[in-house]
Amino acid sequence: MEHLNNFLPKDKFDIEAVEKIKGLSRAEIISLLPKLLEWIQDINWVIAPKIAELLLEYPNEIIPHIRKVFENEDDIWKFWCLDVLVKHLPSVSR
Repeated sequence: MEHLNNFLPKDKFDIEAVEKIKGLSRAEIISLLPKLLEWIQDINWVIAPKIAELLLEYPNEIIPHIRKVFENEDDIWKFWCLDVLVKHLPSVSR
């Protein structure tokens, strides 16, 4: 897992990192989801929309991590989770 941290973006302009992450295996990407979620704390960051797109490819896997965001006091991050992730998650029909 430690070597996977090398794939994480270095700054808010690191679009190249997002492209490299897409080349990882599903299991590797899933292990990075909590750290990737941090990059949508401000959707105005250049890489935030690309990260959001990537996160939405793993809807079931990101839900527990989104729940953790709602346990903290960062209302802006909560807003962006709702706006760019939650409202785009597939609905479950019963």
